[in-house]
Amino acid sequence: MKFIRLLLTGILFMIALNIHAQYDKVWIFGRGSGLDFNSDPPVPVRSAIMSGEGCASVCDAEGRLLFYTEGSYVWNRNNDTMPNGRDLTGLWPAGRSATESSVQGTVIVPIPGNSHKYYIFSLSAWTSGPPPGTEGKLYYSIVDMNLNNGMGDVEPADKGRYLSATFTEEMTAVAGDHCNVWLIMHANDGHIRAYEINENGINPTPVESVFPNPTVAGQSIKIAPNRKKIVAVDVTLRLGDFNPATGQVSNVITIPDYVSLAYSAEFSPDNTKLYTYDFRADAIVQFDISSNDPATILNSKTIITPAGKNGNLYFKLGPDNKIYFQGQRYNTGNNNISLSRINLPNAAGTACQYQLNAISLLDGTSVNLGLPNVVPVIDRDTLLTRQSISAPPFATGYLVEVIDATGWGYTWNDGTTGTQKTVSSGGKYWVVYYTAPCVYHTDTFLVSFPCTLPEVETEASCRNEYTGKAWVHRNPGDTVSYRYTWRDSMRHVRSVSDTLQYVPPGRYTLQIETEQCDTTLTIVIPEADLRVSFTVDSIVCEGEEVAFKNNSENYFSRFVWYFGDGDSSSLTEPVHIYKHPGSYEVMLSGAGEVCKDTVSEIIVADPRLSVYFTKNRDSVCLGEPVTFSHKMDSETIKHLSWQMGDSNAFFSMDKRWAHAYDRPGAAYVRLLGIFRACPEDAFSDTVFVANLPEVDLGRDTSLCLNGTMLTLENRYSSLRSQRYLWSTGDTSETLQVVHPGTYSLKVTDMQLGCSHTEVVVVKKDCYLDVPNVFTPNGDGTNDYFFPKPLLAKGIVRFSMKIFNRQGQLLFETFRPDGRGWDGRYKGVDQPGGVYVYRIEVELRGRHVSEAYTGNVTLIR
Repeated sequence: MKFIRLLLTGILFMIALNIHAQYDKVWIFGRGSGLDFNSDPPVPVRSAIMSGEGCASVCDAEGRLLFYTEGSYVWNRNNDTMPNGRDLTGLWPAGRSATESSVQGTVIVPIPGNSHKYYIFSLSAWTSGPPPGTEGKLYYSIVDMNLNNGMGDVEPADKGRYLSATFTEEMTAVAGDHCNVWLIMHANDGHIRAYEINENGINPTPVESVFPNPTVAGQSIKIAPNRKKIVAVDVTLRLGDFNPATGQVSNVITIPDYVSLAYSAEFSPDNTKLYTYDFRADAIVQFDISSNDPATILNSKTIITPAGKNGNLYFKLGPDNKIYFQGQRYNTGNNNISLSRINLPNAAGTACQYQLNAISLLDGTSVNLGLPNVVPVIDRDTLLTRQSISAPPFATGYLVEVIDATGWGYTWNDGTTGTQKTVSSGGKYWVVYYTAPCVYHTDTFLVSFPCTLPEVETEASCRNEYTGKAWVHRNPGDTVSYRYTWRDSMRHVRSVSDTLQYVPPGRYTLQIETEQCDTTLTIVIPEADLRVSFTVDSIVCEGEEVAFKNNSENYFSRFVWYFGDGDSSSLTEPVHIYKHPGSYEVMLSGAGEVCKDTVSEIIVADPRLSVYFTKNRDSVCLGEPVTFSHKMDSETIKHLSWQMGDSNAFFSMDKRWAHAYDRPGAAYVRLLGIFRACPEDAFSDTVFVANLPEVDLGRDTSLCLNGTMLTLENRYSSLRSQRYLWSTGDTSETLQVVHPGTYSLKVTDMQLGCSHTEVVVVKKDCYLDVPNVFTPNGDGTNDYFFPKPLLAKGIVRFSMKIFNRQGQLLFETFRPDGRGWDGRYKGVDQPGGVYVYRIEVELRGRHVSEAYTGNVTLIR
């Protein structure tokens, strides 16, 4: 595929319907005044308008006046009020206008996509305007020129439609970059609101930009002819960048140290100069704004008129590229009877040729403060281009690209979109699209292919063989005489006919020559990816059937299997049995009409194994371990599963391990072997678990020193086959105890050899029972804290003291038969909590004191 960029130089014709100026050919303004630019110089005309400031008029494509308005009333070209053209805002129905004293109180916008309908936007004034509370409101109406016998009228259903409010008196409109119009409004919050108008109507949600204004009412705003700059004048002079594609205002600058107090400003046709009124000089001045630098712009200021020019001048660029404004006054009022102008506004300084009173108005007419607002017309240009293209010899296709990629809506004749299209055959191709502001393009390409490349077909070669083929397939009806030369990768000639055959896979070249064209193609003969394959379990069990699944491509029709054990088969999917364990290489060979292939795989046949284990004892006492052993070490085993005859079951490959039983009886042990390929196998054996002798010495007991001895004995009946052994060494069935201590008895079953030992603790009972909690709540239970004597011999001497946690003595008694502590100190209840006690006693006949110290908890 080659690439060609088609420069559209072969233009057959271009239609540029640049009729923007025609819509502005007749100006209507002031008190019954007007100016017709269909003549050079323009001539004054008479009208029915009565406007102090805001006004607008519009012509058709031939420059003939259609209608005009001051925002509240609409007159046709015969100076008659349209039948439905009174009080467009509804704010001042008593014959007065709510908009004519607004600086830019109205603007006329031709409706995009409709040749006979127009919007009239009406902006109520801030001063000398409508009743309080109705200032700065925006309305729109629609004029249909097909109504009233072609004289036009306001559509009743679309008259005085409210759009928004809180605006200054600054309003203008400008064509956008997408066949649309931007209505530019300056809001009194210092924002520019740009409403988009297109064939779908008015978007009520504006694009907002910050553009500060010093006063609420403002004066006027203007957009440069190239639609890239915006200016606002009042006390100061502010410039900003305007984007006609998005409606956004940015990079706003204020000219420093400059007090304007101007009413209006205007750009030169080449967008480099700006004209406005200078308050201090009392004259008209020119600024060079091309630098976009505030200080540089201020330094470029040039006075172009004598002093004494009043500041209330409205500047407007005419269709003749001259700037017009109010001329000399004829009285002390605001009415003027002439228009002055700047004849060469692109020129620098005084070379711009200021001309005082250049146009005199008709008797009885005058211009007050305003000239007509702009008419934002969408230039619907049509650009048609055509180019004939001859493709290079044997070209298989071209990528045609439209040079102008700044537009939108690129659509080719076949419905595809984008700025590029691949062309693979001769014929006519065209693409339509738009570019800014509204240019409709149709680019046509006449493409021809002088030499048609014949098709080359290939046939793959078998692997490691010379069966490849390639040949030229000529198109039907092709009578061209071709010469062919086939070469391999070493540049050796392999054929001079239209066919190359009996060659291995690889890269070849084909040179094709005709009387007009010559080209060399690269031809690749691929390797035929024809393979045999099969799937089978890689591990099988000896003596069992093994199924082979043939997954070879359908190309193969003959097969031979070699199983690796001396057997073979010609079946497509055989079944084979390996009679002996081992490793075998299985080979499958397949053959087709030309190609053949072989593949192999290793299969392992596992041996059949029997499971077996041994144990060190056939019978054990309860709790004694039994050791189990096995010699199963083959890699063919996946798991060994043990079931021990009790609640224990698990997997273990350990060669040797022990297990103890917790209940007597016969335990049936089973070992299950689970193999990776062969069937499972199991082995079982029995372990007898003998019970232990029964021994019970009773609960721990106590005795007093020098008291009656205790007799310890096994509470279970003794058997003749049992042997007794006490911890004292005594072997009798009973033991006489006179001292506290720990005693044990071991009973052995002489037949089974099983032993069981029981332990008992004998304590001395010559102590007190001291409670750890009491509740002195008067319920008769635990109301006092006092130890309970456990001795039969009695207490000779007794002492008990109670302390709080700070060590303060709260209670003391020496009476062993008293009631104890009632939880009070000096008659006052003590708080619940932990208290410390110390008790000392002496027992009768012992002459030794016993001391007890601890904590007791008082619960309230």
